Amino acid sequence: MLRNKRFWRSLPWVEIGIAASVLVILCAMIGLIVLVTFTPIGSNLVAEVFASATPTTTATSPATPTPVPTTTPIPTDTPTPTLTPTSSPTSTPTNTPTRTLIPPTRVPPTNVPPTRVPPTDVPPPTNTLDPATDASLFLDNISFDVLNREVNTTTWIIFRFYVHNNRGFDWDYGYLGVEIRDADNGNHFTFHASFINSHFAWNQGLSWEDHVIISRPGHYNFYLILCYSPKNYTCDTPGQGQWQILSNGIFVTVH
Repeated sequence: MLRNKRFWRSLPWVEIGIAASVLVILCAMIGLIVLVTFTPIGSNLVAEVFASATPTTTATSPATPTPVPTTTPIPTDTPTPTLTPTSSPTSTPTNTPTRTLIPPTRVPPTNVPPTRVPPTDVPPPTNTLDPATDASLFLDNISFDVLNREVNTTTWIIFRFYVHNNRGFDWDYGYLGVEIRDADNGNHFTFHASFINSHFAWNQGLSWEDHVIISRPGHYNFYLILCYSPKNYTCDTPGQGQWQILSNGIFVTVH
């Protein structure tokens, strides 16, 4: 009896327990494999196990934005003016004009006289001929007249004249105008030049109207006078200018 007890005590119970546990586990696994493989119940069970173990994705709807309250303006009695847009003017293209070259037309010099600048420092004419003497030397059909022969000191004294060039060519002259002399003593009073440094065209006439103002009361004689010298500076030199009186004197009274 004692020998049997010793025998059982001497057995490796721990190792036997472990081996038995492993054997039970192996048998259980073999049984599970047979169950899953050869029975429909096992297949459904495995499918349910895997389905429960697989995580599912739950679709969520996108967040709906929360509407922001809007401020409603309180109507007032005064209407707000509205700006009405105006259309910008549209430029309409125009046809570019074509320049046409027109040959210049020769204008006789007598029709476009130079600017009349009455000199203030012209000396009294010298070497003058007698009235109407040799007036046909270069000019003919000469006429001279004063329209208003009795005036006051603020009135225009209007005169007219006409001369015609009877020379067969154009020629220059220094002065053409009116010399005014004091009728009481015959002395030179003033000279009014209608044309300075101009010229007569061949076979052309010159008709002109002009005026002067005499601010000193008195009696005066008006003469149409010409300086034949071609330049006014020659006419201004005493003893050199070729002056000629073209008309008789016309008596004028200034009050």
